[in-house]
Amino acid sequence: MSSKGWLQVVYSDMLAASRTFESQAPVFRAIIEYDFMAFQGYYDNNLSEAMQTFFQTLETAQQAIAEGIHGHGVKLKLAHDTYDRSETATTMSAQGLFQALKNPDIIQ
Repeated sequence: MSSKGWLQVVYSDMLAASRTFESQAPVFRAIIEYDFMAFQGYYDNNLSEAMQTFFQTLETAQQAIAEGIHGHGVKLKLAHDTYDRSETATTMSAQGLFQALKNPDIIQ
């Protein structure tokens, strides 16, 4: 089977993507730093309350999106670390097997 068909995991790309998500979550969160309440004006009470509710809903949605962005960064980092640990364990197992094949006396 050619190597083109194999799953290839690029650790550095996963780690870079993780860092990008992590760094961009606060950037997205900062969009609402000045709060939507800056759009207040003189309206009748019903319109004012409706706008307040709408802006609070937008703020909550943006906070949820920012948390999602951050969460993706954490998940990518965990995936990277899991692949890295698995690769290390597999390499160590293979090296042990090769040593055993070279010298069957080390098999216990």
